[in-house]
Amino acid sequence: MRDFANKIDNTAPSPSGILTAAEDMVRFNELKSAVSTAAITLDPAAGPDADLTMLAQAMARYASGGQVYDCAGAANAYTLTGKNLFVVPKSPFDGQLVLFLPSATNNSASTATFAGVTKAIRSYADTALVGGELVIERPTACVYKASANSGAGALLVLPWALPGSASVLAPIYPEITSTNNVLTFTSTTGQIVVDGGLGWVWRGALAFTSAAISAPDRTFATSASKTYHLMWDAPGTGNANPAATYPAGRFSLIDRTSASPAETDSSYDTTYDRMLVAKVATNGSNVLTVTALKNKARLVLDYATAILSPLGESYEDTKVGASITGGTVVTLDWSRKALGSLTNVTDMTTSHSTVTNAGESNLGVHVTSRYSARLFSQYTVNSGNGYAIAAAFIA
Repeated sequence: MRDFANKIDNTAPSPSGILTAAEDMVRFNELKSAVSTAAITLDPAAGPDADLTMLAQAMARYASGGQVYDCAGAANAYTLTGKNLFVVPKSPFDGQLVLFLPSATNNSASTATFAGVTKAIRSYADTALVGGELVIERPTACVYKASANSGAGALLVLPWALPGSASVLAPIYPEITSTNNVLTFTSTTGQIVVDGGLGWVWRGALAFTSAAISAPDRTFATSASKTYHLMWDAPGTGNANPAATYPAGRFSLIDRTSASPAETDSSYDTTYDRMLVAKVATNGSNVLTVTALKNKARLVLDYATAILSPLGESYEDTKVGASITGGTVVTLDWSRKALGSLTNVTDMTTSHSTVTNAGESNLGVHVTSRYSARLFSQYTVNSGNGYAIAAAFIA
């Protein structure tokens, strides 16, 4: 746009009193460009003026879309270009926001070519990236600071966009976002593969997909007559160290066949940074049975059933909950052992012939492991009672 001189009334033929067609058109063309590059269709040249808010709409669109860039290039060397028709600055400026989806996960110090220059991408503390901070297809936000990188200028990754920021968030269990909160698998004799196209969220903040982990790193061989746990560790934790090597975390198949304590023990359950996604058992021919386990930040189940007690003078009366074999088994297949409690009991009757032969009936819920629980009844005298019993489970 020209640095136009001020016009003064009644000073023609001096230039200060004349508005030429060229001067007028250059201003209107810039206004038209601002509107049309914001993907707004102009009214016809001859009218009518159907929308008199186009310029305001264009400014609002640029305020949002003008910060978003398309990203291309290999890991560590990214090329950022304006998205859609938006015109982006020809040179960077202090405080400029740059939003993009990395085209590849970085594994060392990184740069971005944008606004006609190539600048380092650095942490918000103005230190070089080491790898794993920019994850393929995960939204990333940077701010340009001219004094960063010893005055050379750099894009600084905003703290909330860094993977490591999840480790300081509130304690939240991983949650699988795929159907039914479980991962799916392809298994053949002697092998299991975590399917692609699956997603989960770590600590309630950072989203991951199985597509970001290469197929070989999702494929595991098994041996005959074994019991395994298939786990996922978050970047920089457990078996996924360092984060630069495993920016999307790491799957591991861990042999629990002879583990002490046994594989059902809650010490192997999902934690905030490690996700138990499946139990894998093989028979003598190395044929797999895969139990996908539900991972959700909060696991809840309300369950109700009817229990018909067998006729007899006594039924498991002296047993404790863990050793009772009767009742109804509730399949959970959760990644964490549940807490169970009775919520109501109805239709309960007792019968006895004398005071000394009084009937005793006990009802309860026992959580066996992360895989199942049992609703049970036990008694000393019974004439074929039936109960409606309900329980709640949470983990």
